[in-house]
Amino acid sequence: MTDAEQGPVDTFIEARLRALLRSLGQSVAHDLGGPAQKAAAFAEMLREDLGSELGRDAEESLHCLETSVAQLTAGLARLALWCRLPEEPAGFVDEPLGDLLSRASGLRSGLVWSCQESAAPIACDPGLLALLLAELLHNAASYAPGEVPLVEWDPGHGVLTIRDRGPGLTEDQRSLATIPFRRFVGATEAPGAGLGLAIAQRIAQMHGAALTLSDGAPGLVAEIRFERRG
Repeated sequence: MTDAEQGPVDTFIEARLRALLRSLGQSVAHDLGGPAQKAAAFAEMLREDLGSELGRDAEESLHCLETSVAQLTAGLARLALWCRLPEEPAGFVDEPLGDLLSRASGLRSGLVWSCQESAAPIACDPGLLALLLAELLHNAASYAPGEVPLVEWDPGHGVLTIRDRGPGLTEDQRSLATIPFRRFVGATEAPGAGLGLAIAQRIAQMHGAALTLSDGAPGLVAEIRFERRG
């Protein structure tokens, strides 16, 4: 099989695998959503009924349960979101970076950033690119709490950059980081399901762009490189 023939085959296989993963993810999110809600309600009931009577060990156990249920619920929400991503953007419009960041802040609470904004807009699906920004900024905040990531848009080269000052990733880890559900040793303390970078990668691909991760020395640099248009 020639390279020209192999390309469409690889594309078909990738699309089929993505569809299977999304179907599995939808089933998991649906089947575990109910038990997670029941566990959260049970923990809340314990807190309301016995909170003042709990000893130290019981209080620590209940706190652990509440934290675990909250992380499970958040992880299932991210999984459901990843499964709902469309195959194609709704359409492209020119959107200023500031407006995209404002949209992102409505998708994830507590996001902070420093922005070197260009007057030139970005041709994009605003809803999807705002989601990409929200995921990358949330990822930066998870691994570099207290630090403010820097967001830059270089219209001349078509590059959108998010820089943080966290622990970063090794070269091997960066090559695997956009695989869904991928988490690394040492990252277990940070909340998440290993889907933020996978969501960002998929949205970049829908825009005909490439998401690349590099060493910020310190921190992680995420670049979305758009195809030059016009």
